[in-house]
Amino acid sequence: RGGKGADTPAGGAAEGREGQADAAKVAADKEAAKQARALRRVKELEDFKARCAQGATVVIDCEWEDHMTDREQKSFVQQLMYCYGANRSASRPVRLVYTGVTADSNTGARLRKMSGYESWPLEVREDTYIEAFPKERLGYLTADADTVLHAFDREKVYIIGGIVDHNRLKGNTLSKAEEQGIAVAQLPLAEHIEMGSFSRVLAVNHVLSIVVEHQATGDWRKVLDKCIPGRKRFIEAGGSADAGAAAAPGGTEAGGAAQGA
Repeated sequence: RGGKGADTPAGGAAEGREGQADAAKVAADKEAAKQARALRRVKELEDFKARCAQGATVVIDCEWEDHMTDREQKSFVQQLMYCYGANRSASRPVRLVYTGVTADSNTGARLRKMSGYESWPLEVREDTYIEAFPKERLGYLTADADTVLHAFDREKVYIIGGIVDHNRLKGNTLSKAEEQGIAVAQLPLAEHIEMGSFSRVLAVNHVLSIVVEHQATGDWRKVLDKCIPGRKRFIEAGGSADAGAAAAPGGTEAGGAAQGA
């Protein structure tokens, strides 16, 4: 008794062809989706780089490695990772540059161990910022400067000292900048926050976040409230402190990378 459909050789062959066609369609759909995702990533990356080009340039000075302990160096590299993450997710990112990352440096070796580092869209240079940029465009951010910075200029290059030292190297970034003959300034923290015992020395990634957030909002109080760790006591327009927040504890690690530009 001869059957029909799949019970016959012809029917089995037909079903086999349909199965192959379905599998081919699934594979084609997956490939199309993969290509679409890749295209979206390319477009998103192009958009990010274009937005970076519209912002200020921020350099992390990585020439301080010899002044830090191994533990401090590890903490600094973590801060470099946080800097990249903050800038990558920003609506108005900066052009982020790490200078002085030589091939034989511990900083470079630790960065290369981070997953995805090689594809990070930022500049990592072996040369120094003095070699990479015109001196007249440079400004070192340091808590020890007398000049106070109130806005960021996209034509300038703002340098953040890549130091984690628990304030052990106080004044070193100012001295370095003065020896190089470049401008220095500090951020206007004292104009907005009742400092008290609050340290004006901030972690490298906190300073970077301040620059990025100020580019986006232009509102110092909002920026400092978001980027300065701990509770703050803000100064009101009349000069009195906002009683709604307590003074923050002593500053976070990252010596010369504080206040300013």
